[in-house]
Amino acid sequence: MPSNPLRTASPRPALPGASPNAPGQDYGWGPGWANQLQSGFQGFQDNVTMGGGDQLYAALAANPFSEGWYDRYSRNIDNEHRRDKWLAQHYGTARTLGKVAGVMVPMGVAGKVETGVQFGRRIVQATQALAREKAVLGGAGAAIGMGSQSASDWMTGHRSSVGDYVGSGLGGALEAYLLLSGQAGRAGTIGAGATSILQDALNGRLPSIGKAADNATTGGYTGVTFGMMGRKFAQNLSRMAKAELGEALSKARTLVGGDTTASTAKKRLYLDGKTYTQPDQRTARGQYVEAKLGLSARLSKNQRQAYKRPDLDYRVDHWLPRDVGAAVTFPSVQFSYQAADAKRQHARSK
Repeated sequence: MPSNPLRTASPRPALPGASPNAPGQDYGWGPGWANQLQSGFQGFQDNVTMGGGDQLYAALAANPFSEGWYDRYSRNIDNEHRRDKWLAQHYGTARTLGKVAGVMVPMGVAGKVETGVQFGRRIVQATQALAREKAVLGGAGAAIGMGSQSASDWMTGHRSSVGDYVGSGLGGALEAYLLLSGQAGRAGTIGAGATSILQDALNGRLPSIGKAADNATTGGYTGVTFGMMGRKFAQNLSRMAKAELGEALSKARTLVGGDTTASTAKKRLYLDGKTYTQPDQRTARGQYVEAKLGLSARLSKNQRQAYKRPDLDYRVDHWLPRDVGAAVTFPSVQFSYQAADAKRQHARSK
């Protein structure tokens, strides 16, 4: 009598070092509801740990303090991969729901970390991003998204389709726009998940929520990590270094706006017979630029007066540490989840 493919089999090996299930054997724990729970939990922990949970279990179950550990570890990790595949085949909905729930962890971590740090507020006179600047930022995001896809393909040997590249470009533009908020973890999570869904749709596939959850988790963790590193770097700079970095960022903004920096000489800009200020830069179109960087940066009395003058084209740039974090985060997030996704696709094709 043929066996039921959903029949209960031996559970996950107990620590330490039990032999793994044979290929083709099922991995049920008992009644259907128990297998649903197992599948959901496996999806959750796989997503939260980015596969690290399976590797840790396989290593510990192989008894790392005895001879022949690596061979046992290799068999165990193969068994864990077979378990994941079996659960996905028989209890795919529960596993997908577990993965989606797992996305909430990096999102929660991002929320706690990124609202717990001193984001700071821009000074009220700071010139907000203009429509042209947002458009250029989106275009740059799309270019970086497709460039990261190309770099990922080159490093992993994976060949992406035109739909993959278009999806990466659209996802990159979305992430770049979200980074304006300074919340790198949230931007990385949403951008990576959206890219995965777009790539599936553009390739004529039904979007895989499980794959999107995998990518979103990778993007979220990477965004939180690199966002913190960038903010910490900017906060720890000396006063002189902050001034230099702020001025460099303002030069870049001038270029994005379709202008160029004509002079960085601190020449006096007289506001009346005696009162003057010394802008950091002057553009080719005659715009004066005052660049600030830091949580406590403020305009002086004369700078505020210059800002209020309707006859002066006086731009105030106030850069915060979170802006530096966002700049560091973007290419890192793009490449991290694209490379991880290519690696997963390669593993599934074996």
